[in-house]
Amino acid sequence: MFLLNNLLWLWLQRHVRRTRPTHEDDRRVLHAVVLGPLELVHIRYKQECVLGNHYHPYTERWTLVTGKAVATVMRQKAPTIRQTVTMCAGSKLTIGINEPHAITASEGAILLIVKPAAYVAKSFTLV
Repeated sequence: MFLLNNLLWLWLQRHVRRTRPTHEDDRRVLHAVVLGPLELVHIRYKQECVLGNHYHPYTERWTLVTGKAVATVMRQKAPTIRQTVTMCAGSKLTIGINEPHAITASEGAILLIVKPAAYVAKSFTLV
């Protein structure tokens, strides 16, 4: 899995350098690409801010590539548990199905997210 993550990261870095962002605002620059059954999302934080405060009907796997972050996840177990995770470069976190989550990351931080492509809007799909 470590090798796969590194290969995905290297490929995505090359893609990010060659393409325009999928989305950009004052908080972040986001590149998304679909590779078969997976969507890879590369987020570079322009400033320290909170992203998220939502949930999804699928699992996400996060890797903080650079910078520092604090993630909060409401684990959907009985009883619901609020988990706060301090992340540094190389930290990984899995967000489960329908688990509300948010992340505050430092300026310049890069977050890589891997998730199922089945939920991607057509505009995110590479042909």
